[in-house]
Amino acid sequence: MPSSITGFFILGQGFVFLLLALAFGSYYIGDRRKKQEIIAASLFSLSIVSLLSPLYLHRSSSPVNKVVESYKYNIPEWEISHASRQLLQRMTHPFSRPDPTSADSIAKLKAFFDLNRQISSTKAQLATAEARGQATDISTSQDSLRVLSSKQDMQKFEAELILERLVAQEALKEGMTRGFLGMRFMWPPVGLSIENRPTILAVSPRDHIQLDMSALLKSGVSRDTRESIEGGIASLDLSGLVIGIGGVATYPAILPDDGDLESALEISAHEWLHHYLFFHQLGRNYYASGQMTSINETVANMWGKEIGTRLYCQYFTKCAPEVAPPPIIVPPPPATSPSNVFDFNREMRSIRLKVDEMLKQGKIEQAEAYMEDRRKFLVENNYIIRKLNQAYFAFYGSYGDEPSVVSPIGDQLRIIRLENGTVGDFIRQVQVIGNVEEFDAAFAEVSNGG
Repeated sequence: MPSSITGFFILGQGFVFLLLALAFGSYYIGDRRKKQEIIAASLFSLSIVSLLSPLYLHRSSSPVNKVVESYKYNIPEWEISHASRQLLQRMTHPFSRPDPTSADSIAKLKAFFDLNRQISSTKAQLATAEARGQATDISTSQDSLRVLSSKQDMQKFEAELILERLVAQEALKEGMTRGFLGMRFMWPPVGLSIENRPTILAVSPRDHIQLDMSALLKSGVSRDTRESIEGGIASLDLSGLVIGIGGVATYPAILPDDGDLESALEISAHEWLHHYLFFHQLGRNYYASGQMTSINETVANMWGKEIGTRLYCQYFTKCAPEVAPPPIIVPPPPATSPSNVFDFNREMRSIRLKVDEMLKQGKIEQAEAYMEDRRKFLVENNYIIRKLNQAYFAFYGSYGDEPSVVSPIGDQLRIIRLENGTVGDFIRQVQVIGNVEEFDAAFAEVSNGG
């Protein structure tokens, strides 16, 4: 997901890097002196763009930004140290274009994500112990993570290339191309970087649930630091939550280095669609309102899940991929389900509705106490949630297909999807939407059989 309005500046910066990468390709053509001149000019341009980025990223002096200033994720630094390194890797491996569907590529990707599974398992043990307040041997876990991460680094570049080509292949099948001078091509190219992902701070008012702002923070933020940041936000009479995220729509997109293969395919497709929508009305209006943010994220989720599932089922496991999204299922009233059977989706929706009602009545402290009580209940049922507050619901409320969401946007988009033969057709229908009124009109047309 784009983390802020300035994220769009960074995304634009990423596309400048892409153009630089094309210039780097000239390294393999012509005389050596010309090659050196092109590389020097490209690196100079890269440095200028990167050095100017902080002027846009750190110009805000809001109280919230002051709380997190020292913890902010430095995207310009990341672009220089990681994205530019990735471009150089491609420059030194110009013919590294593996067939993503070959048996060798599939085996390599499986092996890489098996390694990631081990990393994820190690991190999960630590997170579970922290959420339950149990002591753990931190140094042993850190040593294990260092060894696994070293192996991961050696395999990462090739895994990124295979993932990129898998997603690009499906996007092309869906006709996600643009025309120029009588030619059709996919824009932008899929760009991925598997990294130690950043965390994100979500901020909501206390008296109602609304995502007021979000900020990318450094990766590996400890539990104590998260609590300290959230305490600083609370001192401003706001609700804050520091949480991990699946991916970040920088260019290239950041994918978590501890995820599984199925989620990596889904996130890769999800983040590429943000890049694609950057060039269309829907993406350019991402921050026009909370509803437009929700529409963007839900559309990206739907595309990501459909493309990711298709790839996973076709190449990595035996399953029956869906040819269309599942029908909309309205959750039954609580009384129709056995009271002794725990249902996470039903529980989260119930909590959200109860909290909304309490906040409308001005019972802020009571709502916060209720959320903490229900969080403990969720942990008892093996759903490890460190903090459940207004910011939690505000952040996940951006995704219309999450169980805690009460907005109709998710259901409306699923109805529009069902009216389109392919997911590519669905994207082409919604990508032209620039505001909520246009979305309502598109939904009304579909609902009326137009």
